Amino acid sequence: MPQDVEEMVHLGLKMVLERTEKAVEINAKNAAAWHYLILSTVPYNTESESISLRYFRQAVREIPDYYWIYEAYQRSLFWHASAKRISHFYQTYVSIRAEQYPHLNFLYAENHIMSAFAAEMTKDAIDHIYKDAPVSRFLEHLVWGTSSSRKYLKNRSVWEEIENSFHKAHAYKPENLYFMKRYSAAALNAQKTKIAQIYLDRMIAIDPTYDIYTIIRAGYLEQKKKNFNEAIAYYQMAVKLFPEHRHALGALGFVYTQNNQWPESAQIYQKLTKIYPKRMYWANLCASLARVKQYDNAHKACDKAIEIDPAEPWSYHLKGWVYKWQGQNEKGEEYIKHAKAIGWKGYPKY
Repeated sequence: MPQDVEEMVHLGLKMVLERTEKAVEINAKNAAAWHYLILSTVPYNTESESISLRYFRQAVREIPDYYWIYEAYQRSLFWHASAKRISHFYQTYVSIRAEQYPHLNFLYAENHIMSAFAAEMTKDAIDHIYKDAPVSRFLEHLVWGTSSSRKYLKNRSVWEEIENSFHKAHAYKPENLYFMKRYSAAALNAQKTKIAQIYLDRMIAIDPTYDIYTIIRAGYLEQKKKNFNEAIAYYQMAVKLFPEHRHALGALGFVYTQNNQWPESAQIYQKLTKIYPKRMYWANLCASLARVKQYDNAHKACDKAIEIDPAEPWSYHLKGWVYKWQGQNEKGEEYIKHAKAIGWKGYPKY
């Protein structure tokens, strides 16, 4: 991270720290303030002193059953503390209090979910990125779901503990959407798709607006099984709730192409190119328009894709096929040969 940016980040964290300290002084029962206060102290922790621990102890005295206080401190420990201190946290706080407050059992599952994420990264990367811990949950989603984390979560003893801790927490708080969200995401990553689908659908039934990616994931599971109509229904729900969400629109547009619903896909990509004029959306619009024989408009869309990124071979390859569909084989081959010359190796993966 550039030094000036790092200084700005720390200045912002210091401001958050000061304001949240003031908030808990005014109202010691302000649960959200304690949560953010613990997170904002993480960069100031050292091996010899844990400011987070001091605030955590104060917070649990005031609000002993608030999950997010424990989660914030657990997160700070995970990236900065020794195994001994982490073990002390579970033995001293979690195992005892979870008997009285069963939803705290989910902290054991959360620990494994964070461990799965850590499996994706080298220690140097962890030390660098997690210097500012409040961004950790955002970064966690960026690299979630690759081979190392999948291998970790598929370990039998790991998955059993995730499953057991989730069910204890879920039995106590059956409509807690966060627990279901994290558990279903872990299930997806561990390739336990039936479990994931059950809890994704439960979340949608309780509150479809809670997290759009819940609906998108549910649609993706159907799409993988080639249940395109079911996938379309999920994506349409997502677009109805979040009309300009790029990933919802993109997912709907792509499944329309898989289901050979070219007029519908063209309509979606026309909307996307107006809201998010990215090369990929212009190229997909070109393909959709060509399939409904709007060749002139298809060429315009391909030209726009090429203008945005002239080094991307897919747009040239696609434009070549538009010419071939028009019966202009020679001109089409020129574009297809050019696409190969600049690196075309096959259709893009989505």
